[in-house]
Amino acid sequence: MGAASRWLLSQAIVNSINSSLPLATLSVNIVGSAIIGIVWSLSEKSILPPQIAALIIIGFLGSFTTFSAFSMETINLFRSGHIGTAILNVIMQNALCISAAGIGFYSGKFLLK
Repeated sequence: MGAASRWLLSQAIVNSINSSLPLATLSVNIVGSAIIGIVWSLSEKSILPPQIAALIIIGFLGSFTTFSAFSMETINLFRSGHIGTAILNVIMQNALCISAAGIGFYSGKFLLK
């Protein structure tokens, strides 16, 4: 389910945005990171049992987010001479995905107060 969801979202983004930056993978990874943060906070508050949180994070989101695609796209950008775009991709993937996970985590905690 996660991989199929990733493909559907990626296709929707690719078909609507023309960019040399791999925005489909970036978007999928940001969304997945935010959801991981939310599920994590729900699990910490014992709203989700650890087994269900693991199923969502490992089972669904593990195949929804895609570090391998990010890696391949970055190498291809380097190989095709788009050094600046490749570096921007690395910075954005890390900064935005870590931020999205944190925002998701703290949003979940805030909503549960």
